[in-house]
Amino acid sequence: MPGPLFRSPRGRVRTICTAALTIVILTLAGEGGPAYGHSDVYASLPEDVEVISYATGDVDGDSLEELALLYLTGGLLRLTLFHASSGRWVRWWDHWQDTADDGGASLHSFAMLDANGDGFPDLAVYLRPASDEILITRLLTFTGASVDKAGPSVLLEDFTSPPGYPIFGSDQGRPSVTFLNMGGERERPSGGAGYRRVYCWDRSEFERCLEVEWAIPGRGSSPTPARAGSSPGKGGGVSNPQ
Repeated sequence: MPGPLFRSPRGRVRTICTAALTIVILTLAGEGGPAYGHSDVYASLPEDVEVISYATGDVDGDSLEELALLYLTGGLLRLTLFHASSGRWVRWWDHWQDTADDGGASLHSFAMLDANGDGFPDLAVYLRPASDEILITRLLTFTGASVDKAGPSVLLEDFTSPPGYPIFGSDQGRPSVTFLNMGGERERPSGGAGYRRVYCWDRSEFERCLEVEWAIPGRGSSPTPARAGSSPGKGGGVSNPQ
């Protein structure tokens, strides 16, 4: 029989790293009693799977936790999200390595965290292009989604150079995400040696609220004001690495 489903306080996330799938079978301390992984997870994954890390959290706001699993199979890295339904784990959403939509970028890692402060965890998916020394962050929300819908919405996408994780925090009381680019003068032909770019949550989306260039000595630098009306995927909301 499948293990019991488990509930958690709103927004709580637990992340554990391991090199073996057996960790999924260990007891997870859920509110109101333990919960156990079961054969649904094994049955939906290849036999040669090697788990890198996993996290649990109520990403869709239905009061039941989801399970995000990062694993290797056939030499490729994959990320799968399972949804709890009627006493079983249901495979809900997958992110494959080297998909056409990612322009050849490879899945690198992921994190589960509440990035926009709505009380529910989001997924930060990290990608590495083959030809560029950058790390792309794609921030996804599943709030309001369901198993029969297409999938998550993209809250934000940008990159750091050299490869590094963005900084999640707050700016004047608003949830924020900061990206650092220290790629050198080639990234800024006009004279900047790099920049610090900050996105702030504004009720329904992340908007660029600050960008400060680091100057090459003698050339100067000044903050770039936020661009009104920018949104993820358009204008200032997303920077496409070149």
